[in-house]
Amino acid sequence: MKKIYIHGANSSSISFNYIRHFDDDDSVVIDYNCNESSVNEVADDVCKIIKKYDNCALIGHSMGGVIAHSVCMKSPIPSKLITISSPFGGISVTSVLRYLYPTVRMYHDMDPMTIHTPSIASCAWLAIITTGGEAAWMNEPNDGVVTIRSQKFIKPTKMVESNLNHFEILLSDKTIECIDNFLLM
Repeated sequence: MKKIYIHGANSSSISFNYIRHFDDDDSVVIDYNCNESSVNEVADDVCKIIKKYDNCALIGHSMGGVIAHSVCMKSPIPSKLITISSPFGGISVTSVLRYLYPTVRMYHDMDPMTIHTPSIASCAWLAIITTGGEAAWMNEPNDGVVTIRSQKFIKPTKMVESNLNHFEILLSDKTIECIDNFLLM
C-alpha cells in the first residue's frame, strides 16, 4: 500500500522526515502552500496524483488531515485515512485573522464559521488526537495549536489520544507504531 503524506499549514514535507525514516517503501509527500491554495484545490491535486495507485493510505497532519479527509470524500482510491492533530471543527482565531489577512486562504478554510463540515470518510479512518500543550490563549483544552473539541468534531473509525503536543506527535515512536498497526488491519 502506497503511503501518501500531507503536511500541515505553513509546514513542508520535512514535517514527516522522522516518521518516513522508518518506511520501507517509497512513500509520496504532497507539498502545497496554504496561503495560495484552498483545501479543496489541494485535495483536487491529490486526487489527480493518487489515480496512478491501485491502493493507498493518506496520512495528514493538522490541515493536511483536513485535506486528506477531503480527498477520501472525492475519491474511492484511498483505503485508509490517518489524521493527526487535525482541526475538523476549525480554529477559532482564524475568525479574526481572515479579516486582517483576507488573501491568506487558510484563514478562510479553517474559520469555524465557514469551514465545510465534512462527512464521515468512506474508508477506514484512524484519528490521532493530541491532548498535550495547553496554549493559554485558548479557552478550552488544546494541543498548543488546535482544540481537542475541534480534533474530535467528526467521529472516525478509530480514535487514539496521545498526551503530546501538536508538533511532538510527529517525533514519537508510538505514533509510528500506531500508524503501522492501523495499516496492517
